[in-house]
Amino acid sequence: MWSFYNIIVISREKFWQINRIAAPGMFASNNSLLPSPSAASARTRPVMDENVEDCDCSREDSVDDLIFSEVYLSLVWHRGQLGLAYYDLSSFQIHVMSDTLETDDFVLTKQVLREIQPRVIIMSSIQDGRLVSYIKKFSSDTSSICSQSSGSKFEPFKLEYLANSEFSYEVSKRRILAMKLPSIPDHLSEEERKMYFASVIPMGQINMVRAIGGLHKYLERNRVGVELEDSLTSVPILGFRTFALENYIQIDTMTYMALNIFDTEVHPSVYKFGGSSGKEGLSLFGILNRCKSSIGARMLRQWFLRPVKNAALLGQRHNAVSFFVTPRNMDVVSCLHGCLKHIKYLPKILWRMSKAQATVGDLEALYKTIYHAFYIGKISRAQPQSVDIFHKIAAAFTEDLQRCANLIHRTIDFEESKKLKKFVIKAHVDKNLDAKKRLFHGVPDILNQVAREELEGLSDEIDHCSASYLPQLGYLLVIDMPDGKTENDDHSIEGLQYKFASNRQLFYKSPRTCELDAQLGDIQLEISDMEVNILHGLQSAVLENSQVLLDVMEMSAELDCLMALATCANEFVYTCPKLVQEEVINIKGGRHPLQEMCCSPYVPNDTVIGGQNSRIQLLTGPNACGKSVYLKQVALIVFMSHIGSFVPAESASIGPVDQFFSRIKSMDSVSNGMSTFLQDSLQVARALNEATQSSLVIVDEFGKGTESIDGLALLTAVIKFWIDKGTTSPFVLISTHYHSIIQQKLLPPSPLVQFLTLDTLMNGAELVFLYQIKEGSASSSHACYIAAQVGLPQHIVKRGVMVSELLSQNKSVPCMKDATPPAQRKRHEEIVEAFMQLDLERDHLQTFLKDFVLAAKLPEHYQHHQNLQETSVQTKAKTDANAPLISATGNDGPCTSSQAQRMLSVSPVNPGGLMQDVVTCNEGKSQTSKVDAVPSLQAQVFDQHRKLNSSPSPEMWDKNNYKGLLQRKYAAAAQVLEAPDVGLSVEHFSKTPLALQPFKKQKFTLSTNCSSKDKASSSRSDFCLTHSESTGAYEGFYSCCSKSVEPCTSSS
Repeated sequence: MWSFYNIIVISREKFWQINRIAAPGMFASNNSLLPSPSAASARTRPVMDENVEDCDCSREDSVDDLIFSEVYLSLVWHRGQLGLAYYDLSSFQIHVMSDTLETDDFVLTKQVLREIQPRVIIMSSIQDGRLVSYIKKFSSDTSSICSQSSGSKFEPFKLEYLANSEFSYEVSKRRILAMKLPSIPDHLSEEERKMYFASVIPMGQINMVRAIGGLHKYLERNRVGVELEDSLTSVPILGFRTFALENYIQIDTMTYMALNIFDTEVHPSVYKFGGSSGKEGLSLFGILNRCKSSIGARMLRQWFLRPVKNAALLGQRHNAVSFFVTPRNMDVVSCLHGCLKHIKYLPKILWRMSKAQATVGDLEALYKTIYHAFYIGKISRAQPQSVDIFHKIAAAFTEDLQRCANLIHRTIDFEESKKLKKFVIKAHVDKNLDAKKRLFHGVPDILNQVAREELEGLSDEIDHCSASYLPQLGYLLVIDMPDGKTENDDHSIEGLQYKFASNRQLFYKSPRTCELDAQLGDIQLEISDMEVNILHGLQSAVLENSQVLLDVMEMSAELDCLMALATCANEFVYTCPKLVQEEVINIKGGRHPLQEMCCSPYVPNDTVIGGQNSRIQLLTGPNACGKSVYLKQVALIVFMSHIGSFVPAESASIGPVDQFFSRIKSMDSVSNGMSTFLQDSLQVARALNEATQSSLVIVDEFGKGTESIDGLALLTAVIKFWIDKGTTSPFVLISTHYHSIIQQKLLPPSPLVQFLTLDTLMNGAELVFLYQIKEGSASSSHACYIAAQVGLPQHIVKRGVMVSELLSQNKSVPCMKDATPPAQRKRHEEIVEAFMQLDLERDHLQTFLKDFVLAAKLPEHYQHHQNLQETSVQTKAKTDANAPLISATGNDGPCTSSQAQRMLSVSPVNPGGLMQDVVTCNEGKSQTSKVDAVPSLQAQVFDQHRKLNSSPSPEMWDKNNYKGLLQRKYAAAAQVLEAPDVGLSVEHFSKTPLALQPFKKQKFTLSTNCSSKDKASSSRSDFCLTHSESTGAYEGFYSCCSKSVEPCTSSS
């Protein structure tokens, strides 16, 4: 019985080529069921209908404009972030804009070009071509429309390119640090310059820093503004200013993080950490993102990153959300949600179609998007056109959508395409293609018939054969290889043409197969070519309507965002804010959108700031009472109102806001080389330098990262800075634990400042937080109570309470293990209390020290400590062989004159610089004569005064106005001790320093009783310093005596 092999069909993958163009009349053929592209009403949009509608076309090239109105713009667009900087020749300043999200629609770039109208645009040589093409197109279209509308000449932008290395981040950063600005002193070190520029330019904005570097390089290379000056003259740069777009609110990254607007949670696995597997955590975007499509979520993120100030646009969004939250419109919302699930991101699909790289899945996603967008348009036309989003959809979703959907649906068989993993064209699209396919499907029967006929003409040794079709090779006769044969053997058969062997099968050409080649041809390849041509035609028809499709995607995404905000407004009971032109923030019953989800019940609070009320609110209160939550609550409500969302409040009236500043959170890192307090200070510095009267500033416990007095002083100065600005002060909300600001009245009285606190009450020993804002201030932070609540050991809490109470009463704090005897501690307290009662203007300080302090016997451990000090002085003095030696009474060891000066100088132990001890001088070391002693003494006093104060002139010295410095410093007294034959009297004048005022108008006398004979016979001279009760003068004298003579008595 004859057995036939199955027909072998090898399909060839035919890829679309970029330069492959469909036949011009392919769709117009009588055999085609698709409409001709020429009959399509392709929607063509005017190039500049929105791009230049409000551009300034009146710019004239006058001499003044050329000199004073030139703007040089540097752009860097990388990884979806746009950073820019421009130099204004009229103000000699560089304006910078922080990195901002920018998509390939270049809405932000368009607005920048509109507002600043640069003459030169500087970019990297490898800048993305899409940005370059858009700028060129915008420039040419703007020029033509301005010429048509006003007849004035608009010069197109001049594009300049620099090497990409000139835009390197590190190179740009070095250029910035090397800039010479008039406000920077020349003596600053490199680190100090870094600190200054860090307070002016956020170095973390990578693209912005790169744009500044490229701009500075271009200015220096072309010597902009100094073309005719000396080569050493640099381009004048007076400083930096922040550039903010007119319709967008500026918010930095740290504020986004501090307010929990975004919070991405990374995957815990180390293998997936840092990848795209992160998800949104508990954040404002996380709870408001109820979008049904990916494009909706993408646009909602853009809204969050670019809050707008345009009140008309925000009003349209609020109006749409109001429509969707209405209960009677729930059916419309449900239908729209079902359609939005199938709206896909089209730009990538259209790009792959233009490159002939689209897959079956791409066209299927495109078809579903168009199909459901058509129904979205149909539903929108049936709704009130007063809602702006419905009006825009009704205008943009034209009949072209239905035509595109019909073309795709009638052309591609998606089920067969998925099975065969290639594009399959449906029947009845092209008659020739249908005929080819019918013929191809009948090939197996033809091949079976050919195989039977060929087998009859073969020898009896061949018991079976088959016919097969191989693309490009045609039709072949297939015979099994005999046993014992190999592919290298001779397989010739009479009447057949041997072709090749494969898998122990022999392939031949016969006259019958050659006849099939001539009659049927390479049918599968012909079918593939025809299908490819049809797909190219379909692709061309779809791409002609690409702008319509992009509008469909954008408006569907906007509709998705508005419905997501409406869903949240219904679920969380949000209300529509009222946007007013008055500079005011008036919130009634405000709630924190995240905090209220974590705790129940949540206590709402009112906020009234601006207008006729205060513009600065200073909030105090205990720890954990909700101060930070209140600050963030106000900021989030204002933020939500400027993205078009309803807000968590009973009612809200929000005025215009242009910027958000915060000092809430700092990112600690060893890589940035900045401490936490330094980062806090940089954030406050930005707010002080850049905030306007329409800005919102949130400051949470600034100054806590440094010493308490310094932090208190800084915070007070910051608040006073804003008070001094008056009605131009921004909206400022500050929380602090520095209660001294209010208690000690460190701030000037001002109606701009309002003191608030959060109410609490004591229920026995328990502190109860009411979380209710009220006017007033807190007297305590209750830190010890909070510490006990979180589990700190009880003995530590008790110790903290005791120290806090003692410090608040200005009492000394005993050590936890105080070894001081109770009697000694009591004596110390008596001395301190007696000293505090002294009147330094009337009471005699020396009498107090002599009769009350020194009259009591010092404790033994103090006496032992004093002996150790004296021994140390002796040891140090032995190393100074050339210094005059002076001995203190009770200690036979020597001491140098410099140490004696310190003993004779003013100190807490020795007030007024007067020693009560008797000092003896070793005469043998003195080499100073009487004639030289007085000039030497005068010169040293003159030198002491010059170092400590301003240098007096010799004339002033001659008038004896400065001889009183002997009493002030007593540093020169050591020279007198070294010259026992000198007699000198110095009168203490009324200009004695404040520290010596208790000794005013007293007389100090130095004299000697040593004759030359006494000096020769004596071995030492005693110097006694005595006080006369009758005359009120101090007398010091030398008495030469033998070793057996006792020194001065203790009463001296």
